[in-house]
Amino acid sequence: NGFVPRQPSAIMQKRYGDCKDMASIIYSMLKAQGITSYLTWIGSRDIPYRYVDFPGTVCDNHMINTYKYNGKNYFLDATNPFLSIHEVAGFTIGKDALLGISEDKYEIAQLPVPSKDLTTYVDTSFISIDGKKIKGSSAVQVDGYYQQMIHYSVSSTPKEKYSEMAKGLFLRGNNSFAASGVKVGNVSDRELPFDIKFDFVVDNYVTAYEDETYVNMVLEKDISFGEMAPDRIAPYEFDQKSADNYTVILEIPENKTVKSIPQNTKYTSDVVDFSMTYTQKGNKIFMTILFDIKEFMIQPEQFKNWNAYYKIFKDAVNQSIVLIDKK
Repeated sequence: NGFVPRQPSAIMQKRYGDCKDMASIIYSMLKAQGITSYLTWIGSRDIPYRYVDFPGTVCDNHMINTYKYNGKNYFLDATNPFLSIHEVAGFTIGKDALLGISEDKYEIAQLPVPSKDLTTYVDTSFISIDGKKIKGSSAVQVDGYYQQMIHYSVSSTPKEKYSEMAKGLFLRGNNSFAASGVKVGNVSDRELPFDIKFDFVVDNYVTAYEDETYVNMVLEKDISFGEMAPDRIAPYEFDQKSADNYTVILEIPENKTVKSIPQNTKYTSDVVDFSMTYTQKGNKIFMTILFDIKEFMIQPEQFKNWNAYYKIFKDAVNQSIVLIDKK
């Protein structure tokens, strides 16, 4: 059964199927409606071969359907229930697809590599200081492949465990992070960005010495992959290109004033764009991080650019604002 889909009647009877069976039943359902589609063999990204280089079954381990409309291919992958018709499954990005046009005719098409603007992460948090704690609220909106990942987590989590889910997905500050009042939106519509809102408390996050108070406004420090090994000879492949935006807004306590704010930081290359900016407006400090992964795969000759970025990133996320008691 490695390469041959089962008959649709057998799949309907069992109400179960693997990727081939899903492709087979979608093909038949579309055909029943007078819509032409094509059974399509494809390999996941952990298979390095392409049909143009090595024509054979070693190139594929997955099956989908392809629907053609106005000169465009729509790759229908039923194994991901949260996949928009306009997207391809993450584990098949950039891969060759073999379309079965007829018994003696086929076509090879390449799946697209979506731009960074498809997969976006916008995280906005409002925080205040309460002794050594910070209290706050967050609103997170995700799209593209981030949306699919979070959809999986939400759909498999009972509502009474949303707080635990939020801690697993959005841990910020330290391990004492506790979320409450979790609300999710657009759960049932995969064509729209997914959003989640919650309140939170983080203990033992604020430090003080004499009349100075220190707060690191970078609540999520694990937003980047680390340094590339200098002796690595193989390219490094990301899950996808992406564009992230993290904003934290701190309300300055009435009995405090600002002594110092970290300097703004910026790095741009062909691989990654990164910036961190601080702005004070009245009794609030705004910190914004913009982080774009611009390449799907980093070649060894590009490692130096990535490592240059990561050094700047590592230094920047460890900086704190300093508040001082009002005289």
